[in-house]
Amino acid sequence: RKKAYTVLAQTFCASGVLILYGVSFGAHSLYHLFGEGSGAAVVAFSLMTLITAVAFLLAVKLDALVVAVLGMVGGFITPILCSTGHDNPLGLFTYIALLDIGLLMVAKRKNWLFLTSMGAAGTLLMQLGWFQKFFQTGHYYEGAATLIPMGIVLFFIALFTVAAWRSKDNIDNDMHPMGSTLALCTFGLLTAFTFLGYDGITDRTFWLYGYTFLINIAALVIVFIAPRLSVLQVLTGLATFLHISIWTMQKLKPEMLGSALVVYLVFGVMHAAFPLVWRHFRDDDLSVPRAFSPWFPPLIILLMLLPVLRLDEVSFIIWPAILLADLCVIAAALMSGALLPVVASLLLTLMVVFAWLFKVPPQISVLPSFLFVLGGFAAVFAIAGCWLTKRYSGMLRRTGDAPGLNDQIAAALPVLSAALPFLLLIMATLRLPVLNPSPVFGLGLLLVLLLLGLAKIARIPALAFASLICMLGLEASWHGERFNPDQPWIALNWYLGMHLLFTIYPFVFRNTFKQNIAPW
Repeated sequence: RKKAYTVLAQTFCASGVLILYGVSFGAHSLYHLFGEGSGAAVVAFSLMTLITAVAFLLAVKLDALVVAVLGMVGGFITPILCSTGHDNPLGLFTYIALLDIGLLMVAKRKNWLFLTSMGAAGTLLMQLGWFQKFFQTGHYYEGAATLIPMGIVLFFIALFTVAAWRSKDNIDNDMHPMGSTLALCTFGLLTAFTFLGYDGITDRTFWLYGYTFLINIAALVIVFIAPRLSVLQVLTGLATFLHISIWTMQKLKPEMLGSALVVYLVFGVMHAAFPLVWRHFRDDDLSVPRAFSPWFPPLIILLMLLPVLRLDEVSFIIWPAILLADLCVIAAALMSGALLPVVASLLLTLMVVFAWLFKVPPQISVLPSFLFVLGGFAAVFAIAGCWLTKRYSGMLRRTGDAPGLNDQIAAALPVLSAALPFLLLIMATLRLPVLNPSPVFGLGLLLVLLLLGLAKIARIPALAFASLICMLGLEASWHGERFNPDQPWIALNWYLGMHLLFTIYPFVFRNTFKQNIAPW
């Protein structure tokens, strides 16, 4: 007669659940009525599992929240009360998973979503207790055993992520499913930082960062479900960036450089692309990730600077990776309209080349590979700079808006893109014993031709003047350090050739530049 005696019925059921847990524990631990050893623990464990399942069924049938809470508390206490002291992660966390599934089903069915947070708290306590007691003694940092703690954490993150997705219709009224998943993700990232202390894990790059990136994906799913938590995407990305930075500076070895570069690229692309995926599927404005997402590709280049600083020798493979990162920066600028990250990536690329140049021995044999790398980056940035400038200056003319910081950057970007490669060439002439200027001046000539062509095609006359100043600086730096008066003719021919080029250039394209002073 529960309709007439609702409170009394729920009180009896709650008391009965509590008594059943108590007598089961007493029968096992105090009076040993189930026998001795592991068999007795299995009997007691099975009995208390049955009590938990019945408690959840009664909670649903009687609409009795107190019974559900007691069943949940008793369910999480059961492994502790029936513990044998032996490590059995499969049995323990299979039980916890079944308990969480039952709890999440009750929470969804009765709309008691705060039970999700309580279940996540119990799960975290069980995970933390197991990690503290068995991770070291069980040598889970060695070999394939590492997959067990990683799999445990990822499974429960996935379980609560699915529960949050199924409860997304109630998100506006109750954030417990989101908070539960984020708490589990936070614990997962903390374990990832803990793993940095074990060489057996840090030497397996793809295992460590496969685990870390799956946690990142779960956090991005939560942001996708609950846009008000959008700042968490940035926080998760920054925490992961810090983790990768520590791993690079403390654990990276030369033979791991290739896998490290893959990790850097995946990290940057994943977080930079998230707002684009969001806009494809939803109409909401994720202002925080949208503002920060263009900055994740420059973080890739910053990460790539760390191996150059740390390792004694850096493989040539780093340069294609940096070029890919620069292309990601340009793509992000194209999608978002933010040009300041392009300038930042340009400066970071300059720092990487500068660090690499002063890390290698000052031998002339280094020059060909250096010039090849520099020429490729100079071409990419020169073309991208002019293209982005024309694109956004055209947008400004169409909209009629007043120029802002982004427009000022757009105006200066081509000149910056032109000047920085020449600055690196000047550094190379000062660092390396370049007695014959032809390789350096030859690359300078190619860059000048590229810039003069872009000045004509994109109608940016400032590029012509910038290329002249840059070439004069390159010639002056080499002349002051390496010029040999006994063999002057090679250098003098280059000087005369450059003079002739800049002299005839405005005459050849006089129709284009008849209204502009700079080329003349």
